[in-house]
Amino acid sequence: MRIKPLVASLIILAMLAPFHYADAADVVKQKKEYTYEMVKRDLIALEKSYPDLVELKTIGKTEYGREIYAISVGKGTPTAFVNASHHAREHFTTAIVMNQIQDLLTRSETEDKVNTLLDHVTLWFVSMVNADGVTLVQQGVSAFPEADRKAILAMNDGKTDFSRWKANAKGIDLNRQYPADWANIKSNPGKKYYANYKGSSPLQTKENQAIMTFTYEINPQMTMSYHSSGQVIYWNFHNDESVIARDTKLARQLAQITGYKLMTPTTNPSGGGYSDWFIQTFKRPAYTPELATSSGERPVKLNQFAEEWKRNKEVPIWLAENAYILWRDEVQSKLIEEEVEITLTEKTKIYHSMNKSDSAYSTISPTTIKSTAHWDKWYLVETWLGEKYIYVADAEIVTPVKTVNITKSTKMHAIPYENSNVKGYLSPQTIKVITQTGNWSKVNTWLGEVWIQVK
Repeated sequence: MRIKPLVASLIILAMLAPFHYADAADVVKQKKEYTYEMVKRDLIALEKSYPDLVELKTIGKTEYGREIYAISVGKGTPTAFVNASHHAREHFTTAIVMNQIQDLLTRSETEDKVNTLLDHVTLWFVSMVNADGVTLVQQGVSAFPEADRKAILAMNDGKTDFSRWKANAKGIDLNRQYPADWANIKSNPGKKYYANYKGSSPLQTKENQAIMTFTYEINPQMTMSYHSSGQVIYWNFHNDESVIARDTKLARQLAQITGYKLMTPTTNPSGGGYSDWFIQTFKRPAYTPELATSSGERPVKLNQFAEEWKRNKEVPIWLAENAYILWRDEVQSKLIEEEVEITLTEKTKIYHSMNKSDSAYSTISPTTIKSTAHWDKWYLVETWLGEKYIYVADAEIVTPVKTVNITKSTKMHAIPYENSNVKGYLSPQTIKVITQTGNWSKVNTWLGEVWIQVK
């Protein structure tokens, strides 16, 4: 096996070390309604508390200039992506995701399984996609420029209570903005409104542009887009036949973990959602859990937090494990088996797998070394530690010259077929091979290119 079997090692670690579920209470407080300002404060605090495991970055700004924050947990090459609060009134999802981030970090200090997993995988989180919309729901129109308040009120039918609001603060539904059968989205009000308006074109909003660009940047193996409410999971949007069995299997696993009902695929689903777009574009799994029991056109109340946290606490672990498996299988399928020689001009790190976090804590001194397989800038080489991988950004590669040793007078054929016409005989020698098929070799002679059979 050429890629380290992480899943097997995780199972062994889990058997050796019993779970200890630490309370997610260092920075993130479990039961609270998250505002944009609180998200910003806590994410900055988490980065300071876990500098070796966390990266915090801004991936864009909302229509009203609020930062869209993304935070990573882990060090591995394969990635998974969790997002929440595409819809303004669904900010309950932000509280769940913030606790997931804290829980992973806390458990990484005490649980070998989690620590090992985060050495091999990176989980990215955007806990509040629609910061403007959430702010409008929580604080009302007074949180926005006075010049815009009349227009915002008009999009809410003149009502000052914005608790039903789903769109961004410009009246565009962010989960109807992605280019996935966008033209055929159903129930579109045709104007900027508190909910369901798909916009005049896909990716019209700054929020959607930021999320799409970021997705391409991190190239996740799986995604989780949290919404509310209903305790169901959407998982299918014209999934390709080549991956439907895989995606169905994973959806059933997620349903078992959360206790949510899997939604039955329909022949003509309404598109435009993040998961819809990801499934169509990447042909990888994307899931949309609807948290909590149905709350109608209102935010989910915090009295449902304990139950929903219990259902979703283990989801990031499951997501990371399966992201690694998908990445491993994808990379393995792309590995090219070909002998080449690589000239190393400096000390080169050795890895157990094609994952820069999977270091073998050793190096190869400058030399010329043979590789038996490669993918991208990774090369499989034989070392004193056994078969390992090296990563060489600017390798000087030489494909070794193949030769065949002829020990007796050998027939030369026009084609690689024993009963074909013989063009002549080749005397004993060592000769360069152009190409091979079975025990036949094409070689260049005074008669031109011919085939010889060396048994």
